[in-house]
Amino acid sequence: MSKTRDEYLQKYWVAYPDMPRGALKWGRAEQINLQIRLGLQLLLEWTFKDAPTIRAGDVLSEGDLIALLPANQIVLLAPNLTERLVRNEKWSEHKKWQEFLVQIRLFFKEKRFQDVKTPVLVVCPGTEPSIEVFETEFRSDSKQESKSIKYFLPTSPELNLKKLLAEGADRIFEIASVFRNGEKLLTKHKVKRTNDAIKNARSDNLIWSHPKDVSRKQFTKLFGTVWEFHAQQKRKRQCNNK
Repeated sequence: MSKTRDEYLQKYWVAYPDMPRGALKWGRAEQINLQIRLGLQLLLEWTFKDAPTIRAGDVLSEGDLIALLPANQIVLLAPNLTERLVRNEKWSEHKKWQEFLVQIRLFFKEKRFQDVKTPVLVVCPGTEPSIEVFETEFRSDSKQESKSIKYFLPTSPELNLKKLLAEGADRIFEIASVFRNGEKLLTKHKVKRTNDAIKNARSDNLIWSHPKDVSRKQFTKLFGTVWEFHAQQKRKRQCNNK
């Protein structure tokens, strides 16, 4: 607890006051990028009704329950006495990633490729002997029989996409979650990852290949947005570590 916050709570704050008349808005304060706000309203320069000389930015913390009054005054209804993680901009990163996936799907839809989904629990996880896999076991609870079947999390959607080709599929793609065991847990290297697989029945294109009418230039331009995004995140992390 900061010295100013501690001083305000001990000397000025009347514990748990009633909701003041004429309150414009009330709710829990949020701290985003070192800025205190209620909704879209920044509160750094606001002052307290019971201590006009103390700035809200020097006292308020994430999770405090407050009410806003006219003349940029604040009433602290209940301070947050528990530790809360400071909200950051992670959601905006996730949002950009989801928007990027939407653009990928639109891109291939325009090229008349069908978006498909393959199983996430498979009998054969992949054909690469150098990749370790995650495995689990299904146990039947039937009274007639008791048996168990070993299943795996897929390391790649390639095998199941080829099965769809054998069943008559032509132009298909999948943005799939794949899993690989026995690898280092790094920030950019996780056991669960996203894989984009493209298959064309007329040419045996493997992962990250380019079907004839999906030009390399367009594909590179599309994925260049992700490279720029990750480069920006890397620069942010480097600045934060300084």
